[in-house]
Amino acid sequence: MILDYKDGWLWPTFRYNESYVRLMRTLPGRVVVRDRKAWIVPCWHIEEVADKLTPLGFVLSPAAKVYRDKLRLHLEALARARSQPEAYAGALADVMYPFQRCGAGFMKLAGSALNADAMGLGKTIQTIAAASECASVLVFCPSSNKYGWQKEIA
Repeated sequence: MILDYKDGWLWPTFRYNESYVRLMRTLPGRVVVRDRKAWIVPCWHIEEVADKLTPLGFVLSPAAKVYRDKLRLHLEALARARSQPEAYAGALADVMYPFQRCGAGFMKLAGSALNADAMGLGKTIQTIAAASECASVLVFCPSSNKYGWQKEIA
């Protein structure tokens, strides 16, 4: 019995057993792939899935172990970004409030993020700061804001 990682999904492989099927039904986000007679679970649930399946004798494949370790490191980095206002220390840090530096640091570490907050809290400056080292950025905003963005970037 193995728990494999492929294409963003966890693939538990086992011989049919009614108790395993009952357990599979408790996993978050699980889907049945009928043509392959398999269950799949979104990969970001790997900790919970591993906690439930390893006591039954399931073993994580090497790919699943690598993914789990990378996910743990990524989540730790995001937690640090949330808790440390100095997580962003780029060129714009001097003109930002601590909560803005925290938001910019989080977005920078996340790799992709949605910055949505109340008006007037500095979403524009946080996003510009986080995206300053990115190769490409896609911003969705009302067309009336594009001139404000141009001004802030300049």
